[in-house]
Amino acid sequence: MKQPKPELWQITIHEIFDNKYRAGINASFSVQIDSSRTVKDLLEACRRHPQNPQPDRITVGALSPFDPARMGRYDQETRRFVPDRAGKPNCAWKGTEAEGTPLDQTGLCDGAVLAIWKTQES
Repeated sequence: MKQPKPELWQITIHEIFDNKYRAGINASFSVQIDSSRTVKDLLEACRRHPQNPQPDRITVGALSPFDPARMGRYDQETRRFVPDRAGKPNCAWKGTEAEGTPLDQTGLCDGAVLAIWKTQES
């Protein structure tokens, strides 16, 4: 029997800071990874990415689905976040996946956007 051809997925990670006044993306990068690879492979690819300012922060539990309703929608034209109350995460990552789990069994998908939130006291 022929194995299905693995898909190459693009997954974006945003490092987001927030405080009581505003939230914004501190850093953002995307990795391309085969959908049949594991959570551990994704974490390693993210840690090695040259635009990742804090590789040690990339852990299963630190990553969560990016929720546009939480901070708004990023408007490319104005480079600001605008309210997006109807926004929803585009994947179902739970942050409890075992490192050996294949990515195509985690709730991620091609184009998934994950976030690491950094809360700053003001």
